[in-house]
Amino acid sequence: MPSKRYAFAPGEAPRVEVSWRGKWKGTTVFLDGTPLGPPIDGAMEMLNGRQYPLADGSLLTVRLQVEAGQKLVLERNGHPMHFVFANSSNPLKFVTIGIAIVGALMCFAGLLPLIAPREDFGGITALTLATGLVLIATSMVTYKQRSVLAHTVGLVAFVAEAVYGFGVAQLNIDFVANTMGYRFMFVAFMAFGYLAILKAKRADALNRQVSAF
Repeated sequence: MPSKRYAFAPGEAPRVEVSWRGKWKGTTVFLDGTPLGPPIDGAMEMLNGRQYPLADGSLLTVRLQVEAGQKLVLERNGHPMHFVFANSSNPLKFVTIGIAIVGALMCFAGLLPLIAPREDFGGITALTLATGLVLIATSMVTYKQRSVLAHTVGLVAFVAEAVYGFGVAQLNIDFVANTMGYRFMFVAFMAFGYLAILKAKRADALNRQVSAF
C-alpha cells in the first residue's frame, strides 16, 4: 500500500501521511497516526478533493491534480505541504538509542561501588561512569546534528575505557572473557552508526531539495 508523508514546515518531523490502494481507492489521510476521516473512494472523488479542519483552526486539503499524469496534492490553508522524500531518522535513531542505553548501563555499573564498595575495581568505576555519561551526551548530539565528530568521541571514549579496564583487571580472566565479546559487538554497532549518519545526511539533503520546489 503506497503512502506519502508530509511535514507542516521544512525540517520538521512528518505528521501527515496519505495512503491509498490502486486507482486511489481507500485513500486515507492520517495526522499523527490517527485517520482524519473516512477513506476517499477512488480517483473521481480525489479529483474533487476533500478538506479536513484541524484542531489549530487550519484547513487541510487533499486532492488529485491531473497535469501530464496524476499528482497528489496536499495543502494547508491553500499552501502546499512539505513532502518528506525519505525517512532520515529511523536507522540513526535506532543506533543512538542503543548507544544511550549502553551509556546508561555503564553509568549504573560505575555507581555500583557506591552501593556495594569493592576494592578490586580500582579507578575503573569512575572511568566507567564518565564513559557512560559521554555516550549518553554524544548519542543526543549525533542524532540532532548528524555529527560524525560526536559519534567518534563516543567510540574513542568507549574503546579507551575498555583498554584501561582490561589493564586493571588483567588478572581476572573471567572478567575479560565475559565482556570482550560484548565490547567488540558494541564497537561494530557503533561502526554501523557511521553508515546511519551518512544515510540520514543524504535523506535530509533530498528532503530539502524536494521542499524547495
